[in-house]
Amino acid sequence: MPKMKTWKAASKRLTVSGARKGKKKVMHRYADQDHFNGKQSGSQTRKKRRDNTLHESNMKNVKVILPNQGL
Repeated sequence: MPKMKTWKAASKRLTVSGARKGKKKVMHRYADQDHFNGKQSGSQTRKKRRDNTLHESNMKNVKVILPNQGL
């Protein structure tokens, strides 16, 4: 069987947190935060400073896309 290759576009957008106990979390950035942020409220811009956790319903697809992350 050939090696499972990582989808490079997904690896640039998603990061896996190193949880010691329990499940590892897949983190992603909020959308629309690079420019034109003056129109948005302060609460929106503060919210977009942090990464967001990917929903568990998408984990089956992420395991296929990122096979070498130990998910």
